[in-house]
Amino acid sequence: MTPSTASPPAVLNPDCSTLYQKALAAQQNIRNLELSVKSVDEEMVQYSNGESELQDKMGELTDELEGKMTRVHTAKLDVKTAQASLAAKEAELQKATDALEAKEERLKDLTSFVSNVENKLKAVNSEGAHIGRMLQDARTKQKMVRDTVESKAE
Repeated sequence: MTPSTASPPAVLNPDCSTLYQKALAAQQNIRNLELSVKSVDEEMVQYSNGESELQDKMGELTDELEGKMTRVHTAKLDVKTAQASLAAKEAELQKATDALEAKEERLKDLTSFVSNVENKLKAVNSEGAHIGRMLQDARTKQKMVRDTVESKAE
């Protein structure tokens, strides 16, 4: 029987039962936070992959833009056509740059969020340890009470 499915012994006094329930709730909170952290980690990987793709696209657009500029200088008859294409590519590059900046800002927000979740997880772990100690103290007191009752019963 795992701690999450165990039911408190029937002989626990109300304080011990409350501590036991709090310990179970703290364990569930820890599991929930761990799942949240895992989900955020996966989302950060997705954003990181997207950022790499945008950087590759920016490199491609930059290379293409340089090619267009060379053609403008060498082919005077195509100057107007090349300039229109250059303007379009610059707009694409700006759009890609804006998208990358938005992704970077989102990544900063996610990093901050993960840091906050980690801090909360540390606090929950600390609380869980404290509750564990309180639960152990309650069990010790329960055993002392049983021993006292048994010795008086003899």
